[in-house]
Amino acid sequence: MTCNQGHRDIKASIDGQYPDERADIVNRYFAKQIDQLLHYINAGQAFGKLCAYCYVIEYQKRGNVRAARLPMCAPQPPCA
Repeated sequence: MTCNQGHRDIKASIDGQYPDERADIVNRYFAKQIDQLLHYINAGQAFGKLCAYCYVIEYQKRGNVRAARLPMCAPQPPCA
């Protein structure tokens, strides 16, 4: 998942500045999106029951924030 710095919510909150100038707002918005996604996954709505997950947040040179996730699902009983 990569942060879209041109998103309308980010543009509305930086008041004519460039997203590179307001990394604090971009990072806050991205963190909120990550939290919502993790809540959705942890609730069992996306992949079923999870036993663990791991994610890494990377800050790329060109300014985009990126998150890589690895969900580990609980084993399911075989279908009969």
